[in-house]
Amino acid sequence: MPGDCAKTLPVIPSSKTIICCDETFKRQGLEIALEIGGLKDIELVDANYFELFVESGVASQLVLICSNDHVIMGRGPFIARYLRSAGYDEAIAIVTSAPSIREIYGAFKAGVDDYLINGKKLDIGKEASGLIERAARHCEEGEWQNQVVSELGLFRTAGLTPGQIEMLVAFSKAFDLQADLAKKMGKTENQVRKTFSRIYKKLGPLLGIQNSTQLAGLLTVCIAGAKGPIVN
Repeated sequence: MPGDCAKTLPVIPSSKTIICCDETFKRQGLEIALEIGGLKDIELVDANYFELFVESGVASQLVLICSNDHVIMGRGPFIARYLRSAGYDEAIAIVTSAPSIREIYGAFKAGVDDYLINGKKLDIGKEASGLIERAARHCEEGEWQNQVVSELGLFRTAGLTPGQIEMLVAFSKAFDLQADLAKKMGKTENQVRKTFSRIYKKLGPLLGIQNSTQLAGLLTVCIAGAKGPIVN
């Protein structure tokens, strides 16, 4: 989502999807999957020269930053922040085969709309179309929280089920204890406990999320980052 930076990029309406990719990411199949998803106008950009590309003006409805480089804070968040600081306010997502919780924090703080894990659960055509639609939609302030958590491809591509994502949505509202959450959702404590256990079983190996404090931290930065780059 757009930040509060001054616009320096020309406003050029475009239906183009830009894949900003470096040598660490194998993009085979990505372009084909996007085309199958209905996104035909695709441009490839070398991430090593993205500053020159941005200076020439970014005309696109979506930028996918594809990189597995996690040196320092990761190349993806750096490119995203550069785009936002230049005034680019369309959809941005990072796509990586090597997810990192540190990079996820950096990505959402930089103002990305999503962070997608490139694996068996990634339907890039569907996620890309959803990103474009979400970036164009103007949400009411009170709707942000529920929409961000339920629509993030991050959790779908991490393998969470619709029921588990529903639990995250409920948890993100007030970060309740499981007993209180069970009452609010009309479930038993055992049902809630089992759902959280399954969530940790999936997010633990991928991102190191193993308890409610870590999960609350992740959800908080995702929600805050969706409103624009976070200034420390």
